Amino acid sequence: MSHQDVPFDRLVQELAPDRDRSRNPIFQVMLAFQNAPTTQTAPGDLDLTYLPVGDTTAKFDLMLLAEETSGGELALVLEYSTDLFTEQTARAVLDDIQRACRAAAADPACPVGELAPVSQREDDLLRTWNRTDRSDRLDSLVARVREHASIRPGAVALTDDHGSLTYRELVGRASRVSRELLAASVVADDRVAFHGERGADAVVAFLGILGAGGAYLPLDPNAPLARKADMVTASGARLLITTAGQTEQTHAIATEAGRTAGTGTVTSEAGTPPTVLVCPTAADAPEELVPDRITQGDDLAYVLYTSGSTGRPKGAMVHHAGMNNHLLAKVDDLGLTGGDVIAQNAALTFDISVWQMTAALVSGGRTAVYGDETAHHATELFLRADRDAVTVLEVVPSLLRAALDAWDTVEESAPALPVLRKLVVTGEALPPDLCTRWFARYPGIDVVNAYGPTECSDDVTHATLTPGTETRHAHIPIGSAVRNTRLYVLDEDLRPLPVGVRGELFVAGTGVGRGYLDDPARTAAAFIPDPFSTTPGARLYATGDIARHLPTGELEFLGRRDHQVKIRGQRIELGEVENALRDLPGITDAVVIARPDTTGGTALVGYATGSVD
Repeated sequence: MSHQDVPFDRLVQELAPDRDRSRNPIFQVMLAFQNAPTTQTAPGDLDLTYLPVGDTTAKFDLMLLAEETSGGELALVLEYSTDLFTEQTARAVLDDIQRACRAAAADPACPVGELAPVSQREDDLLRTWNRTDRSDRLDSLVARVREHASIRPGAVALTDDHGSLTYRELVGRASRVSRELLAASVVADDRVAFHGERGADAVVAFLGILGAGGAYLPLDPNAPLARKADMVTASGARLLITTAGQTEQTHAIATEAGRTAGTGTVTSEAGTPPTVLVCPTAADAPEELVPDRITQGDDLAYVLYTSGSTGRPKGAMVHHAGMNNHLLAKVDDLGLTGGDVIAQNAALTFDISVWQMTAALVSGGRTAVYGDETAHHATELFLRADRDAVTVLEVVPSLLRAALDAWDTVEESAPALPVLRKLVVTGEALPPDLCTRWFARYPGIDVVNAYGPTECSDDVTHATLTPGTETRHAHIPIGSAVRNTRLYVLDEDLRPLPVGVRGELFVAGTGVGRGYLDDPARTAAAFIPDPFSTTPGARLYATGDIARHLPTGELEFLGRRDHQVKIRGQRIELGEVENALRDLPGITDAVVIARPDTTGGTALVGYATGSVD
């Protein structure tokens, strides 16, 4: 009203926006309030009836017409573009507006932000979608693997680039690791670092650490020495397990960590490096197994360091209850049995590596571990999966796109994949076109879109897609909550939002981790009291991801609320990269953004200011 002297056509002329005949310039949503009295005069003997004139063409994306009637009521009409919205969505929007108007009429002093945004029906739906409670439990991962070893000791448990291990050999070698850790007085929550490549030794070390009651901490063999030593020091790990080929580098890490031990939380004294243990060979496996250490659900299972906006990584802690619940969720939702073969191709510092290593072992199946040369090569990974009769394979969208592009170029290079049942996609938003291209080649192989933050026990949602389902959405749904997990889309005041409205995604239930290691401030900021739970101490994890509920109950991932990005499945805080650039000589300031590259993926681009000598 303050600028009503400026005609709209003049505004368009002055601003000269890009013209698009499919859209109204300047704005796409309009509110028209008609409060002028409507008079009906009947001249002579004529009877006149007022008839509203309908229009089959929407002039805007959304237009709300509000009109005061002679009876003191408010009539609302919502006009919407059918290219953008379904009738169900439009009715839901109108219902929300009507409910807010009634609440405002009942209490005119109520702030707009406090008008109830969720109807009783939607509130019931949100509660129904979060009814995921399951009473069955996996009390001990190690005990379950040993159980399969007692039933089928000669069955192949895992394969890698160097050979295979039976269940008997696997539990024997893992028990040797547990024996040495117990001899070193490892107790619950003690962090034990593993430094080595993917392979049988990594699985042996993981099971051995858990069997002794310790917490697994993987180190990236390709990371700089100083960064690995810093993680060892910050985590308080006094024991490092390594492989024969990584012994020298691991001793260097231990030595470097010993130099700074007094300044961190490591329990050894300054100058005393952590102890290095080498994974046992088959000949070292004991005949008698070490008893599996009894762990509590809240005991620490593993710690994974993630990128931090301050330049210092954060140690995300996951407990046994969450890890075990997630393994059972994978068994349930992927239909895993003793006949399954699951590929382990993720980096050990990536949270999905945990279920890739162990879900098949929990089910009595086989884990096929692939080294970097296979795991990082799109077409080679699928070829190896084909040869090894892999039934469940997980990839990031960028790797899937590279494989599809290669097969389109050389048609005969595409493998048959006759036994692959599920292709799990994770780590990045899944574009619909990738699903369409996949189903064009493999219509009988389902795609499972998985989502989960490192701060929780890996994936908290699964969405199973079949041919045709991907074409119904602009964004592929990430699915609904897995067992014993609750998901909420909330506004800034932690109030549930209606179906279709975007807000921040929060995770509750068994999957929520313990927080960040020795970082109470950041833990308190991200892990907050759960206002929807009656369980004492229950917490919500604030993911920082923007999402919305679909009418089906599934969730759509719509992006981030901060400067975190994911590239090829790796979580990256842009602030950490910016801080690293600012530490370079001559750089006074820097900013980093993620931009699409020529291959259809995402690349980091940095801009810096400074002086040149």
